[in-house]
Amino acid sequence: MYANGVGEVYNTTTAYNAAEKRSQILLSAATTHSTGSNLTRINLARSIIAVGNLEIKKTDNYGEPIAQTTFQITNGNITKTQVTDSNGIARFTDLPAGTYTITETSAANGYFNDKVDISAKVITGITITANKTNKDATGIVKIVKIDKETGNVSQGDASLENAIYKIYAREDIYAQNKKNLLFSKGQQVAQLTTGGDGTSNTANLPLGKYYFKEESASEGYNLNTEEVDFSLDYDNQYKEFVEKTFTSEETVKKNNIEIIKKLQRTDSSPQMNLSGAKFSATLKSDRTKVYYSNVTDDNGYCIIKNLPYGVYEIEEVQVPDKALKIDNFEVNIDQDSSERGPYRYTKENVAKKMQITIFKEDKETGRVTQGDARLEEAEYTIYRDEALTDAVANVVTGKKVKDQSEIDSYAENINNAIKNLKDHAADYTEVDKKIKSVPKNEIEVDGIKYKRYTDESYKVLTDLISSIE
Repeated sequence: MYANGVGEVYNTTTAYNAAEKRSQILLSAATTHSTGSNLTRINLARSIIAVGNLEIKKTDNYGEPIAQTTFQITNGNITKTQVTDSNGIARFTDLPAGTYTITETSAANGYFNDKVDISAKVITGITITANKTNKDATGIVKIVKIDKETGNVSQGDASLENAIYKIYAREDIYAQNKKNLLFSKGQQVAQLTTGGDGTSNTANLPLGKYYFKEESASEGYNLNTEEVDFSLDYDNQYKEFVEKTFTSEETVKKNNIEIIKKLQRTDSSPQMNLSGAKFSATLKSDRTKVYYSNVTDDNGYCIIKNLPYGVYEIEEVQVPDKALKIDNFEVNIDQDSSERGPYRYTKENVAKKMQITIFKEDKETGRVTQGDARLEEAEYTIYRDEALTDAVANVVTGKKVKDQSEIDSYAENINNAIKNLKDHAADYTEVDKKIKSVPKNEIEVDGIKYKRYTDESYKVLTDLISSIE
């Protein structure tokens, strides 16, 4: 070959060994310049092409290779596609030197494709390696606590805030490479706490199977010990986080208030049950929340049912005719009916007082006195008869006509009690005081006895005392 690019070939049509390395000179064409009997002279137009190789290495965030990831490269003129092998490598060979844009078009199952392109510069005669990392797709979990009856509104003084839930692995949890063990089966992986609206903070967890349960109930609610299973599953390559929200229905603590009504006695006789009373229970923190009892029965019993957790003011809103209203009192419902029995109270009403007016009259002349006699300043003592009082107190009003025989018995009982009334013994207290104050008739002075009063006058006094005794 001459320096001007003209070569001479004898008895052959082969101008160049085309099998020579591709990174060297390739002869692309030849044209006849002149001929002779045994000589052919040709012009060789030389085309010099520089090529190299590109490898893309795909790994996860633990440094492990990721297979089955598809990459596309382009320099504007050439576009090629390859899939990573078991070593996480996608190979591109015989690439013209230059800069290439690398795009991940399909991530392997379980991995997040961030859609961020990278670039690499291919250099003649060598293999260039570009690295790309994928994150495992994960799940974001939160729990919303609600009241089983009222939803996201708590009852009474109870609160949806500060319930604690713990999340556990239901199985061994591995990274997507199936090599890195992240959590063992049964291991606690997260703890969530609810806020004022019942919504918890979030936990970011690897994909897999889990369960949660309530570790500590919020104020006023029963602890829910149920295990709730859930699974975090891969969605698609462009979704880094699989979001899961779970609703946990909880029951507020509730209990009953039972009240026994009795009529207060001023003496030692047994108390009497009092029917016809009714009570209200008002939540002190929100006085629009009011609950009512039934009316006390013949045993003096009534009940206010299903009061949610809280502090209540109890008021007697219906008072029996024969009694005075009792003072309001406070009850703190802080335990559920499953934890204790009802809150029981016995309350006494003071009996109403009656006013009695007594008119003293002369048996013959009525309210007109005779002679110098006087009607004023007479004193009377009033005594309570138990049988009659009980007969009157036992009358129950509001009965139906079917109870007429019972109603008639009230009258009969009162009439019998009146017939059996007995007078109490007279009160001699003042008389006894006067008798004790009677002075002695004899006194002694210097050993000599004297009488203070005349015998006649003193005898009148002693005879009077004798007549009383």
